[in-house]
Amino acid sequence: MNRLKKRFVFATLAFLSLFFGGTHIYAEYAAQNCAPQAAPISGTPETETRIKKSISIIQIVEHPALNATRQGILDELASLGWKVNDYLMVSYDSAQGNAALAVQIAQKYVSQNPDLIVALGTTAAQSLVKPTKDKPIPVVFASITDPVGAKLVHGLAHTQTNFTGTSNFIALEPQLEFYKAIVPHLKNLGIIYNAGEVNSIRLVAEYQKIAPLYGVHIQTMTVNRSGDVKQAASSLIGKVDAFLITNDNTALSAIPAIVAVGMHAHLPVFASDTDTLSSGVTAALGPNQYTLGLQTGKMIDKILRGAKVDEVPVEFPQKIEIHLNKSAAEKIGIRFSEALQKKALQSQKPDTPKHQTADTPTSKNPGKPCS
Repeated sequence: MNRLKKRFVFATLAFLSLFFGGTHIYAEYAAQNCAPQAAPISGTPETETRIKKSISIIQIVEHPALNATRQGILDELASLGWKVNDYLMVSYDSAQGNAALAVQIAQKYVSQNPDLIVALGTTAAQSLVKPTKDKPIPVVFASITDPVGAKLVHGLAHTQTNFTGTSNFIALEPQLEFYKAIVPHLKNLGIIYNAGEVNSIRLVAEYQKIAPLYGVHIQTMTVNRSGDVKQAASSLIGKVDAFLITNDNTALSAIPAIVAVGMHAHLPVFASDTDTLSSGVTAALGPNQYTLGLQTGKMIDKILRGAKVDEVPVEFPQKIEIHLNKSAAEKIGIRFSEALQKKALQSQKPDTPKHQTADTPTSKNPGKPCS
């Protein structure tokens, strides 16, 4: 059989396998007539195999930060050759902030048996722990503050589970210094969070421990759903000098409500997600969530090519950025110093930072921020 004819038969059988369930015919022909493809990890799907892979993405709720992370993942996979509907089939569902719905989506995905599941947000990732216990589908999470505390992994360098991914945790000390640089008289910082989110509980506890060292007291209000956020923010007026939106997904999904309350009271709203400035946040210091998605996409690529999920270390943000919203700041009487503006511009310049693994994420508590 000449080369052209062989390609024609190969393509024809592939077509039949997709539309008439003849997968075994296609596989048998490929085994007999195609040389094994042992391309290096740096190759593209085209150089390795033409068998499609499938991933399913569960996102706990839609908000700018997680949306940016998801887009970064898909863009990175596409740049690595995983073209959607060509070499990669993608399913996506949002749990709309509902933990029970997240469990239903998780169960559905596991029953579909994709090659890999992506979980965006702690609650989304936790919903996959039980369903994948007896069916260990690789799960790659993103934007998880404390994967060990959330019981997704046993370790950061070697996860010892079917989970790995990226954490969005950064040191709290630089954040507090940043807020004080903008509001020197900052004494009380308000945080609204969902007590049902493990990541939020741990972050608030860390802030309450560290903030007094900077002369700051943390005032908190808990909520169960995004609809409660505006009332919670209003109840903190007169008690706080600024609001802080942490990695809490309930608060992040209701940013406009917090911003509206802060604007009315002439109080700044800070965040640790730089993508939130488009929603009116005054200033943010933290990872670029889109960039974190690109980083996560590289990890997914490794696993799709055959790497064992428990041997892919959990990673932390490779770069921290400062973003300033001059328009929002001016409306509440805040002016950013020239030094801070220069620092913000410098932080956003593209570079090639040293790769950070589980052992080098932050300052005082490297590798295990919430052990």
